[in-house]
Amino acid sequence: LNGIPIPVPYSSPEKIYAFPLNYNHRDTSEYAYEVEIPGIGYYGRQAHKTNHVDGWGTLKTSFGTFDALRIRSVLKASDTIALDTFGRGVRIPLPDEVKYKWVAKNHGMPLLEITATSFFGFEIPSRVVYRDFKKIDTGIEESQQSSISTSVYPNPASEILIIETELNRRDDLRFELYSSD
Repeated sequence: LNGIPIPVPYSSPEKIYAFPLNYNHRDTSEYAYEVEIPGIGYYGRQAHKTNHVDGWGTLKTSFGTFDALRIRSVLKASDTIALDTFGRGVRIPLPDEVKYKWVAKNHGMPLLEITATSFFGFEIPSRVVYRDFKKIDTGIEESQQSSISTSVYPNPASEILIIETELNRRDDLRFELYSSD
């Protein structure tokens, strides 16, 4: 509220998935919460989510190729706002939120997720999130990890850089510094 986080207990936890997931699996989840704002009024939300595993197959992305299930989730929600000065509240139905999620075994979060808002039966995409953690080749050779304790300071440095290290044996040390450029 006005940038201050307010803890709000849900009437029941929102169910993300009901396992096991198989093609044509359906489940539903409902939740609600309400917040009394002393001297101002009331704010609350009621929501109903339906999950449907409506597809399966191979998902190919830059992250890899996966045997995946597609889950279509539809969230129907409404907000309720009441102001103490009016003594009445108003229920505001929200547009349906539709999420398509591609999930694969042993990958936790969805590999691909598309969020859309449904207006008069048309789904308008608003967000696409996908996994893309492939290693980027910077052209710099990776160095071997060392168990030598090293401190480098100050950071940022302008003219002088101090490097402290502990080495219990006689050995040559090589330090390489790279600019983010």
